[in-house]
Amino acid sequence: MLTKILKTIQRWPIEKKKFFAILLAIFFTILILLLNFCINSIWEDKSPKTNYLQENAFSSMKESFSRLFDEARPALDRAISSTTEIIDQISSTTSSITR
Repeated sequence: MLTKILKTIQRWPIEKKKFFAILLAIFFTILILLLNFCINSIWEDKSPKTNYLQENAFSSMKESFSRLFDEARPALDRAISSTTEIIDQISSTTSSITR
């Protein structure tokens, strides 16, 4: 029986085969969605839903950034002070040259 159906489909023109393939894809998609809905309704998740992961992720990210900034503060202060000293030296050199 299956071979008879396949031989019939082989004789169809290409447009009809394309249309049949699209209809078959739509049918299987709807079938999978229905099966998924039925399975989800039979085996419901009865555990309480919490946002623990999101809250925990946010707090750990906040702690990580604060720790990073606390550790980087001395290096940033030194870099800014040395940059300020260099700028002061350049401005004093420039002002002494222009005089």
